[in-house]
Amino acid sequence: MKCGKALLGYVIFAIVLSACGGQIKAKHTPPLEDIIAGRGMSDPLEHFEKPQDYRNLSNAIVYGEITDFEMIVSKSGFIHTLETIHVIETLHGDIEPGSDVQLMETGGYALAKDILNVFSDELTRKVYRENFMSYLSDEEIETKYIAEVPDGYYYPEIGRRAVYCLKEKENREGIYRVTAGWMGTFREVEDGIFAKPSTDNSINNPERAAGFDGTITYEELKEQILNAK
Repeated sequence: MKCGKALLGYVIFAIVLSACGGQIKAKHTPPLEDIIAGRGMSDPLEHFEKPQDYRNLSNAIVYGEITDFEMIVSKSGFIHTLETIHVIETLHGDIEPGSDVQLMETGGYALAKDILNVFSDELTRKVYRENFMSYLSDEEIETKYIAEVPDGYYYPEIGRRAVYCLKEKENREGIYRVTAGWMGTFREVEDGIFAKPSTDNSINNPERAAGFDGTITYEELKEQILNAK
């Protein structure tokens, strides 16, 4: 089945109709003024307390670059991001450098109307709008993006690089999640310089600066990971 495409501002969306699973593929983040975002909840399944935990609690640790991503609106209206990560170097685990891995994160953004349209019947859409989108006008329903922004989530950008601690998702063969939630991603903010994991997100840290915990060089981070016992 072919799904139609729409050009909206700076964002190219491939709208996948309900028969395709209600997915929205985004290539660029829309202007922040067009996003209405709330801070989501973060409940890491693991916790890093020392560098050894990076390896001990992860199936793999890779240095990689985002080459593609899509926002997925579930049937219940929640948003997830599925990213394609091109692996530049593997610091732990069996993932081959030069390969691509699929990373799923909780959070993302979607047009308000597309969130409503994942519901198949008019009554459910009406109830959902009254309960969760009553503050939006009809025009805003058509033009504004609703975002879920859990702790530590950054809107993906094609070409962004990071070191990812990865854990295989249960019952989702070939798809990974970030180990320990916001703790498991070191974003590259300058060439060879990485922001230490932080609960800052792109709404309150739009310049992608390092969080309060500062930065670490790639060589320092690599040494920590490779020498961890």
